[in-house]
Amino acid sequence: MTALMWLSCRSAMGRCLLVVLALCRPSGAADLQLYFYAQGNLRSPPFLGELTTLMDEARGCGYDGMFYSDSDIQTMHIENASNDMFWSSLGKMQRHAQQIGLELVPLIFPFGPSDPIFQQPKWGYNLAEALAFRGALFEVDAAGRHLDHIDEFAGLENGDFSRHIGDQFAGWVQDAPGERTFAESLGCHSPGGCLRVGPGTGDGLAMQPLLGVGGHSQLHVSFFARSSSNFSAVQYNLEVREVLPVPAGTRGVHARMGRRLSWWSLKLEASEAWQRFEYVAPSWDGSRPVGIFLGVEARGAEGQQGELWFDDVSVSTTALINVIRRAGAPLRVYDADSEGGAEFTEGLDFEPVIDPLAFQNGVFDSLHPAPVVRLPRTGSSLKPKQRVRIDYFAVSPVFGSGVASCLLHEGVFEYMRQNSEAVAKNYNWAGFLMSYDEIRQLRTDAAETEQFATPGQLLAWHVANATRTVRSGARNNPTAQIYVWDDMFSPFHNAGYAGSPEDAYFLANGSLRGSWEGLVPKENTVLSWGPCDEAEEPTPGEPPCRFRRGLEFFAGRGLQQMIGGYYDYSPCKGCARNGTAAAEREFRFAAGIEGIEGFSYTTWGSNNEAGKPNYEQMCDYAHTLRRLHSSSQEVPLQV
Repeated sequence: MTALMWLSCRSAMGRCLLVVLALCRPSGAADLQLYFYAQGNLRSPPFLGELTTLMDEARGCGYDGMFYSDSDIQTMHIENASNDMFWSSLGKMQRHAQQIGLELVPLIFPFGPSDPIFQQPKWGYNLAEALAFRGALFEVDAAGRHLDHIDEFAGLENGDFSRHIGDQFAGWVQDAPGERTFAESLGCHSPGGCLRVGPGTGDGLAMQPLLGVGGHSQLHVSFFARSSSNFSAVQYNLEVREVLPVPAGTRGVHARMGRRLSWWSLKLEASEAWQRFEYVAPSWDGSRPVGIFLGVEARGAEGQQGELWFDDVSVSTTALINVIRRAGAPLRVYDADSEGGAEFTEGLDFEPVIDPLAFQNGVFDSLHPAPVVRLPRTGSSLKPKQRVRIDYFAVSPVFGSGVASCLLHEGVFEYMRQNSEAVAKNYNWAGFLMSYDEIRQLRTDAAETEQFATPGQLLAWHVANATRTVRSGARNNPTAQIYVWDDMFSPFHNAGYAGSPEDAYFLANGSLRGSWEGLVPKENTVLSWGPCDEAEEPTPGEPPCRFRRGLEFFAGRGLQQMIGGYYDYSPCKGCARNGTAAAEREFRFAAGIEGIEGFSYTTWGSNNEAGKPNYEQMCDYAHTLRRLHSSSQEVPLQV
């Protein structure tokens, strides 16, 4: 397959992938049906040529259909006639598919990173899932024109690492002082000292509780870091986390690491120059203390090579960055010093509160200047130097810009109805793929927390409603299949998280368990991500494999499934990719499980050189599965 080309992406997470699905449909056909998944941008003129080439080559290998993801399809109901390139390219893609006999299934409802949903008229980015922040302290300026934020946190102790006895820093808990963590005096960012993490295989961490920081606060974190030119480690960062209680005398840092709250990742260039890093993080709900954790966390057998330095770590409170305004995300301003806290009226006592820097260029960011709350020239009951507190809701992006939509707001259901109807009317699609994929902010909206006890309950309710919405929108196409990814619904994947500080899933507020209750056997086909080999020893620092148990779980609930496989599989470290070997092992993993409709070939750019998907094993993978299927005496592809 020499002419397969890179598919550019516009998703918030920047992921590009190709999935080829080998389906054995309930019709009982002897031949496997093959689908592939492509993601791209039909507004780009070169992309259409790349995509049709891919469609031709896949069809030549015997594939029967394509799952296709494009943010313009996910906003088809608001695309106007002036978007000539999209509509023209979409029509050409559809006509080409008809000419070569290729079925099409679009991805709809991006409920993980949800940027397309934030294009919905009237609501816009205010449909984003927002976290609650409470009691941010402000003071009216002396001229009575605006509110100034007051930082109530006294600051880190010894954040500049200038005070230490030997290699032990005052105020910090460290792993192996003098062995993995060291006090450095030369080459620091500021005079007095800095913390160095030396090479090794165990944890090289340090932490400090943020004493005095309460729940529901926005924290501004700033620090400097550098590394040696030969530095490498699987997991290194500076994070805000909940602090777990430990028995008296516990010396290690790792046992204190609770729910991670700052979903921001440190990436250092191969340079020894000091670099400054900043981000904003939530302090969560106040049920546990929070702290700063920095250094290298042991992952895998390779350990850390080279050295890593930290200096001048600072933490302060901030407010209203990425503030969201809608039902379910109320804002309240009230007196800070009087009993009962008399409330003030937006539009009368203070001007409407918005963040003009939120969602710039169609994405959220993790840090920008906080918005200013202004007072009207006349009529405000707020007086100079008066102190007030503000309760509000704001977005906390994951890994830079990833933000999920609220699942309960009427604007989201308006989006679902309008988009599913527009897409269904546009073409005779073979099915629809609802993208419940890595939803990393969940049940933090005020209305959601009032109506649902857990994120799992919310998801179960929502996916059942979404399925009915798609079926209604596609009522003229009753045979269309409705697919859903498995990760948010499998108890052996993301839906297994209990929601506790020790077992939390990103910024989901509570347990994800029970989300599978919303899947309907006669309506939903589950695309089960994987696979991995449960017989293999787990990788240190990674959860053990539970792939087959996940397949058995959905089969036990009467759901049809497809297996998401290949994943740029190599039989051994350093070995070449091998689609034949991947197909053979996956066929064995699925043996005897009812309701497995097929297998998928999934290649990720991040797994391959130059960040491009590897399509070259696609035909070997599919041909191997077809051979095994036709020759097996105990056929695992049962319906």
